[in-house]
Amino acid sequence: MKDRKTDIKYMKKCFPQTRFKLVKNAGHGGLAPFQPERLVRGLRGKEIKASEAKSENSYVLGSDTDCI
Repeated sequence: MKDRKTDIKYMKKCFPQTRFKLVKNAGHGGLAPFQPERLVRGLRGKEIKASEAKSENSYVLGSDTDCI
């Protein structure tokens, strides 16, 4: 996540309901092209097990956003 601080800050501000999941063995953008089945299972909430994730956090920010 360190490489994408600006992107993460934007997501937290404009889409506070976003849940960030760090997944082992999947670099930035690595799930979609290289592990599409795993991505779909994760989006459906059926994967990204605790053993695979480094951390799992939800962020809630105020509504004072100037997005887009």
